Formats: sequence, C-alpha cells, structure tokens
Amino acid sequence: MLGAAYGVFLYRHRLPRPSDAETPLKNPFELKPALLFGLLYALILLLANTARLYLGASGVYASSLIGGAADSDAVVLSVAQLTRTGTGLPLEIAARSVILATVANTVVKAGLVWTLGAPALRRPILIGLLAYTLPALLLVWLV
Repeated sequence: MLGAAYGVFLYRHRLPRPSDAETPLKNPFELKPALLFGLLYALILLLANTARLYLGASGVYASSLIGGAADSDAVVLSVAQLTRTGTGLPLEIAARSVILATVANTVVKAGLVWTLGAPALRRPILIGLLAYTLPALLLVWLV
C-alpha cells in the first residue's frame, strides 16, 4: 500500500524528462546471465546451509545479508529450498532471512542511485527505498 501510494505521488509530481536519448537494448535470451544466476543460487544455497550447520540462525542471517547484496532472488530460492528439505530450517528464520536479503538488496540499490544516479533522481528514489526498508526492518524485529 505504501509503495502504491508513493508511486501515485511520484506520478503526479513528475520530474521534467531529460532528452529522449535511446537506451541500448540487450538480447534477452543470452545464456551468460542465466548461468551466472544458477551459479549464484548454488553458491548461496551452499553458503546458507553451511552457515546454518555451523553458526545456527545467525549464520543464515549473515549469509542472507551477503547474498541479498548481490541478488535477493537467489536467497529467497535458497531459503525456500532449505525449508522443504530435511534440514528443518524453521519458518521464522526463513522469513527473517528473506526480509534481510531484500533489505540488503535495497540498500545496495540505494547506494547505486546515490553514486550513479542524477542528482534530481536521488531524493525521490531514496525516500521510496527508505519507506520500504524501515517497515521491513521492523518486521524482522517483530517476527
């Protein structure tokens, strides 16, 4: 709801558009990104399971933060797999891990906007990212 409301706000208060420069398109059927995602998924699955075995819940949280900084989808898939297998990852730990991975990914994206984005883009995007991140961290604490 918060995201939709902020999206409507941004739509109504649009920034002036820069020049209509063409954006180069990439081939969506390239094999390299799919292989990199598969490798990242396998690495995060291995890291999360190893961290859970040796460090318990805090290890899963740490691996979720590290993996989420790169790609939160791989963490979500890995944690979901760990809840289905005989490893017995509790759902509370899985839920916190997914939220932490998403927050880590959002923080990385905020850093990219801050360092690479146009100055006029920084404020609206960072406000929206904070609006998502702070309630998510509250959920981690409450769950």
